[in-house]
Amino acid sequence: MSPSQSLGGTSRVGRVLGPCLDRIVKNAAWRKHSSLVASCKSLLDRLDSIVDSPVDPASPLVGLSPDDADAALRALILALEAGSPKVAEPALDAVYSLLSQSLLRGEIEDSSTSGDSAVITVQLVSSIYACGGFGDDALELSVLRVLLSAVRSSVFVLRGECLVQIVKSCYNVYLGSQSAINQVCAKAVLFQILMIVYARVEVDDIEVEVNKVLVADVLDLTDKSLNDSNIVQEAQNFINEASGGARLSHLTIKHGNVVSRDLMTGTILLG
Repeated sequence: MSPSQSLGGTSRVGRVLGPCLDRIVKNAAWRKHSSLVASCKSLLDRLDSIVDSPVDPASPLVGLSPDDADAALRALILALEAGSPKVAEPALDAVYSLLSQSLLRGEIEDSSTSGDSAVITVQLVSSIYACGGFGDDALELSVLRVLLSAVRSSVFVLRGECLVQIVKSCYNVYLGSQSAINQVCAKAVLFQILMIVYARVEVDDIEVEVNKVLVADVLDLTDKSLNDSNIVQEAQNFINEASGGARLSHLTIKHGNVVSRDLMTGTILLG
């Protein structure tokens, strides 16, 4: 790699994966994760020589051939399954960026399949679920962010049992996390996912505009431990960021008027 060339080469996927793979290598225990380190280094070298190619329907990564995409996702799966939060977190960051930029594509009906015969994207999603059980606060938030981004995506379509598993993953974080902020975020993400799913069902179209959930609206007022204003604000910031940071309004009907609250500024407007 030349000094002026960024990690991961010039392809769109490579520019996302390069810095994340570098973090994985630096955070890995070289003896314990020797196969992972070798896989990431090999992939970095491979990405250096790849340029964006026409979209191949058989490839889950835009601009990469099926073989290159398979190698890239397998490296991420190895990181997610390494049993180390420090290694898994940059892998989750990579998946989140790929989803946010619509570079990861596919359609999954059932994520319970496992083993080498499973579709690579199914293995990826299954590995993401497992990271939610590490008991690491930062990793729990990363998992929630990826799951919400996956459901929001219009090119990485999750259906059936896969959606059920996502709901379970959010619920497990809500029930099992030791962090009050993570519990609130999990509940808010779950509500946001349900809003997206129902909006798509109503119009029978995956391309829908969905308002961001207001965290304060989804909390039980009797649960004083989760209704701290600082926790609510942190969770709202998380939802705003995980949903792409766009200025979407929360709409309600009040006395016959449309009341619109800009979630980024808090401004109240009457329509």
